Amino acid sequence: MELYQPKQVARMVGISPASLRNYTARYRQWYSERATPPPGQPRLFTPEDVRLTAYIAQATAAGATHDEIAAHLEQAGGVPEDFQWTPPRPEEGPAEEETAALVPNAQAQALLQLMARQLEQAQDREAAARAEAQARERELLEQLAQTQREIGQLEGELKAVKEQRRGWLDRLLSTLFSRQQTDREGR
Repeated sequence: MELYQPKQVARMVGISPASLRNYTARYRQWYSERATPPPGQPRLFTPEDVRLTAYIAQATAAGATHDEIAAHLEQAGGVPEDFQWTPPRPEEGPAEEETAALVPNAQAQALLQLMARQLEQAQDREAAARAEAQARERELLEQLAQTQREIGQLEGELKAVKEQRRGWLDRLLSTLFSRQQTDREGR
């Protein structure tokens, strides 16, 4: 069985050695014992370990979270069978200067596509929120206008009641005053 050193695996898959270390730590249960040896032992990868690494790298580049990837691995019992990837032959691997990049080109492109989708989704949510806020504002303005009309009507009714009460009070006082005068005159 052919075994690969970490640097070879990172180069074949197009990830950094640090990402490879993170993957083997995070997805330890799906890697072989040779890929996750005890401290002080050399780390070597089987072709299936390399395939697993390629699956994880492609899934993260496509925007999947580590929890989603772990769920897919758990559900499939490892790398899904429909994942097609074979390690490139040494002459097919990326050139040394390509691996010197901080982020491999394929991952950068996938990340840019993901960010563009997320930006578009955020803009869509913003537009929807703005439209909803404008509709709510119109609704509240209509309610305010209706409330102002009702207040005006109630103020008019209150004024009429006050005037009616004043007229009633004036008649009552006038009647009382007339009776008092009549009573005084009658005595």
